[in-house]
Amino acid sequence: MEALRRHRPGLRLRPDRGSSVHREAHQAPPRCRDREGVLAQARGAGLHLVHHRHPGHSILWGGDIVAFLKQAKPYGLFDKTRLIWLSELDTLRVLGADMIEGVMGHTRAPFYAIKTKEIGDFIEKYRAKTKDYPSDWALQAYDCVSVFGQAAEAAKSLDREKIVDVLESGRKFKTLRGDVYFRKEDHMGSVPYYAGIVKKTPAYSFKILTDVQTFQAEQIWRPVADIEKEREKVKK
Repeated sequence: MEALRRHRPGLRLRPDRGSSVHREAHQAPPRCRDREGVLAQARGAGLHLVHHRHPGHSILWGGDIVAFLKQAKPYGLFDKTRLIWLSELDTLRVLGADMIEGVMGHTRAPFYAIKTKEIGDFIEKYRAKTKDYPSDWALQAYDCVSVFGQAAEAAKSLDREKIVDVLESGRKFKTLRGDVYFRKEDHMGSVPYYAGIVKKTPAYSFKILTDVQTFQAEQIWRPVADIEKEREKVKK
């Protein structure tokens, strides 16, 4: 929230109304995709921000976020309300013309925004084989297998513990998104993150993130000291 305030000094956050809408959405039946009651309440609340959080903590993602956006558009919810959501390629393509332009998005591996020498060759080979563009998930899967292979080669073994020792040694591994290392304290990978504005461009038949900013892991991940404090709290 502090970052949002710095970005938009005039932004008015309403925790009382926002919490009310969140509670009602949270109480909807599991896998419920009809949220018109919540949408009507949100529209009346005059909200400035709808934050679609990381799928690990989110109410909506995948098919649910597709259904939500299609239901929300006729209500005009995003005419005056900012949406921040996980804008991965598969969802953008499924939504097609229903995707709202001008909303803020973030994602992990947008092929069109990654600026490395390795990505161009990968896209060319991927398209030659599939006649399609690689999704965020395809890029991440490739990086995952590639890093495992590099670690196994460095360890000269497929033994799990030996590979873990290599992974948490601080060694850098080549990926499509650049060199990556893993913190020993929590095994977080130093992968970059990408954020931009959803728009239609002449280059693709689907909408993508434009004006993309790349955030390095060191800019956004939690300091090790904070993690250690949280671990101490759990021990108590």
